[in-house]
Amino acid sequence: MTRRLVLGYVGVVIVVLLALALPLGFQHQQSEHHDLTAKVQRDANVLARYAEDAVQNRQPAQLADVARSARAYADDADARVSIVDKTGRLITDTGVQEESDRHALTVAAPIGSGGRVYGTVRIAYPTDSVDAHVRNYWFLLAAICAAVLVASAVLGFRLARFVARPLLGLERAAEAVGEGKLDTRASETDGPPEVRSLARALNETVAKLEQIVRSQEEFIADASHELRTPLTALRLRLENGDVEGALNEAERLTDLVSELLALARADATPAEIVDASAVARERVEHWRAFAAEQDVTLEVEADRATLARVAPARLAQVLDNLLANALDVAPAQSTVTVAAAAHNGHVEVCVTDEVPGMTAEERARAFDRFWGKGSGLGLAIVRKLLATDEGEVELGDAPGGGLEAIVRLRSA
Repeated sequence: MTRRLVLGYVGVVIVVLLALALPLGFQHQQSEHHDLTAKVQRDANVLARYAEDAVQNRQPAQLADVARSARAYADDADARVSIVDKTGRLITDTGVQEESDRHALTVAAPIGSGGRVYGTVRIAYPTDSVDAHVRNYWFLLAAICAAVLVASAVLGFRLARFVARPLLGLERAAEAVGEGKLDTRASETDGPPEVRSLARALNETVAKLEQIVRSQEEFIADASHELRTPLTALRLRLENGDVEGALNEAERLTDLVSELLALARADATPAEIVDASAVARERVEHWRAFAAEQDVTLEVEADRATLARVAPARLAQVLDNLLANALDVAPAQSTVTVAAAAHNGHVEVCVTDEVPGMTAEERARAFDRFWGKGSGLGLAIVRKLLATDEGEVELGDAPGGGLEAIVRLRSA
């Protein structure tokens, strides 16, 4: 991965360098040759004006003077200067070797005035110095590009390591999770923000997966632990012909399976904004007839809307468990009260009965699995259901005597 990232990064840099350096080099080359052509053309025009009278009058002294000037220019510039009259007859030629002419810039200027031409000045100017300067410029550009390319490769390698190392860590973490090592976590501090965000998402997913697997393992352990006794009792009662006892054991077994399934499915529904007061009133109405059979009065104090962030089904199941526990122990002609209100940034739903309260030790153990009457799962289910929605529950002494179960939910 690191090599591919570096090659890709260096490839982009090469394209950018070529897109910048090639036009710059060709522009400089054209500019140098253009400047040289303009210079030599000016020199040819000057020699042509200087030689105009001599060529026109054909005076030997003047022609000799023009030849000396041409020779001086040719020696100074290492160029070849040829002057001919209008008939093509050679007046002077500095005689530079033909080999050099093949590497020279040749320009011509007419000798004449008033629309009449008396001859031509031809200059073959060597381009060696300009070509050398252009080559040096190309070498300089190449050196700069090479330096930038090396620096880019080093930077690209470090950047690739910066990105690839945490990605490799994520890959190893994912492989470990795939092998069943659910305690594996990827580093959330290495790499760019996008990789750190991906690592957090992976860790959150693995944590949820670990929680689900742990819940399933607990469910299997709970089921194997708790179902053994009623199944054995049911078999013995059937063998002894105790039909009524067998039916009671079957009913107990049904309740136990329902509670175990509630534990296993506690986190299956997403939370939403719910009016906890409305849910409390609904559950009280649901249990009112059963409470009347027990000669227990059910009251609800939840007139105002109290919005909480919780799954409606989970809150309803929590209240059902708490009401079932309260009605199971409430004496005849007593009252069980359900109240919902906003309190200290939370929504509190309280279920209060008039049964003498528990000791501090009993309240501490009340939420343990298989503790207390019945299956011992009722309050354990309540705590797990609320934990799914980041809520909590505690038991305390009611102000007027009795036991109070206080459910705290996140306020919407």
